[in-house]
Amino acid sequence: MDQSNSPMRPFIETFAQDRADLSRYYNVRNAQDRRERFRRLYQDWEARLASMNFDAMNEDGQVDYVLFRNFLDHALKQLDFEGRQEADSAAYVPFATTIIGLEESRRNGHPVDSQASAAALSQLQHQIEALEKEIAKPPAKTDFTAIQKRRIDANRAADEVELLKQTLHRWYVFYDNYDRCSPGGTANPIAARIPRWTSMSDFFGRRLPV
Repeated sequence: MDQSNSPMRPFIETFAQDRADLSRYYNVRNAQDRRERFRRLYQDWEARLASMNFDAMNEDGQVDYVLFRNFLDHALKQLDFEGRQEADSAAYVPFATTIIGLEESRRNGHPVDSQASAAALSQLQHQIEALEKEIAKPPAKTDFTAIQKRRIDANRAADEVELLKQTLHRWYVFYDNYDRCSPGGTANPIAARIPRWTSMSDFFGRRLPV
């Protein structure tokens, strides 16, 4: 895009920088506050776009205007779609809020509460073990559509488990590098849990009974 031909170029470049800055800060992809913040971003830029004089633009500017408007519209619909997907798979990842909360607290610069963090990790382990047993149970007899939906939701949950595993690892590494000691006061409480997370992703993706 040539700035001399399209008056939209500096406008779109500013948006791209704003979006990149938010992506670096809101680095937990499946966090609710990330979706809400990006929704505000897209809505704010839609309002800015609507205030521009489309008719006064040259052809290049009008083309870029329409393309950018379509991009923002699609981005907002994608946020809605992601929210529905996560709601559908929420039953398979009841521990997501705990993990996301730990990372968001770290990201916001809150002091780590060692005892609370250790308790959260212990509870997390129990949740994972209970969930594995629950999912392993043969499902009640139902129609083909319900079975297919269950598999789709579980496959989405497998993807979310991978994101949560990365988030938990990032949280631990930050404090491990900072103090060479885990928030719970042990050498490395996360390491023993990583194999279980890996097998759980496989469990969702491949071993879910139908």
